[in-house]
Amino acid sequence: MYKNGHYAGNVGKIWEEHHKEFAKFISQIKPKNVLEIGGGHGKLSQFFLELDNVNWTIIEPNIENKFKNVNYIDGFFNKNICNNKQYDTIVHSHVFEHIYNPCMFVSDISNSLDNDNGYMIFSLPNMSKWLKNKYSNCLFFEHTILLDENVIDYILRNNNFKIIKKIF
Repeated sequence: MYKNGHYAGNVGKIWEEHHKEFAKFISQIKPKNVLEIGGGHGKLSQFFLELDNVNWTIIEPNIENKFKNVNYIDGFFNKNICNNKQYDTIVHSHVFEHIYNPCMFVSDISNSLDNDNGYMIFSLPNMSKWLKNKYSNCLFFEHTILLDENVIDYILRNNNFKIIKKIF
């Protein structure tokens, strides 16, 4: 989508609070080996690693600032990234709404995890609320599909995920 990262989610008090709360949410499952998709600015990893010392890897096509306590893969997520199912948790924050084929994306994540012991944890904007409020950035060149709660639930169920908890 972007030739270079634009580091959305990097600046501001609301984003900082989001990343802190999301890190706390992730910590509830006690992951050991995390793959973060699209975590270019590294904020989520740093807030999480203040809570727990785990192996954290970020896959991102535009990595500019690297943290020493994080592993990096330069590129886009695809089904070949973790063929040996080494990650017990895959996370992404405000990535899902940018994916052109969300069904394939979730399928690739599902196939990358141990279905009995793996987790996908993600956050995204409430697009139904955005649409209701007539926000012009609900559907546009960055958000090409309306991912409301029902669509997301359907995609997850069809890819062997069980929804354990939601926070709005």
